[in-house]
Amino acid sequence: MAQQDSKGSDERSVSNAVGTSEGTPLRTAEHVFTNSPHMVALCLTVIGLMKVYAKLAQVSMIADELLAVAASAFLAATVCSYFSLRAHKERHRHLAERIADITFLAALILTAAITIMITVQLEG
Repeated sequence: MAQQDSKGSDERSVSNAVGTSEGTPLRTAEHVFTNSPHMVALCLTVIGLMKVYAKLAQVSMIADELLAVAASAFLAATVCSYFSLRAHKERHRHLAERIADITFLAALILTAAITIMITVQLEG
C-alpha cells in the first residue's frame, strides 16, 4: 500500500508543476483551464459594451473583431488544457499543455493590446 502512495506522488512530481495547492503540484493546464473561461466571458462583455459605444466607428469595429479573435483563442486554450488534463499518454499531455499555454499567452497579449487601443481611442 505504501508503494502505491509513493508511486502516485512520484507521478505528480514529474508533472510540469507551476505552483502548489494543498500540497499537490498544479500543472499549467489546470491554471489555463480555470482561467480561460473567465477571459472568454470578459471578452464577450467588452464586445457587448463596445456595441453600446458604437460611436467609435472604425476603431470599434476593429476592436470588436480582435476581441472575438481573443475570445476564440481563450476558448481554444480551454479545450487544449482540457485535453491535457484528460490525456493518458504523457507525451500527449505535455503537447496539449504546451499548446494551451502558448495560446493562452497569445490571447492575453492580444487582449492587453486591444485594451490599450480602446483606451487611446477613448481619450482622443
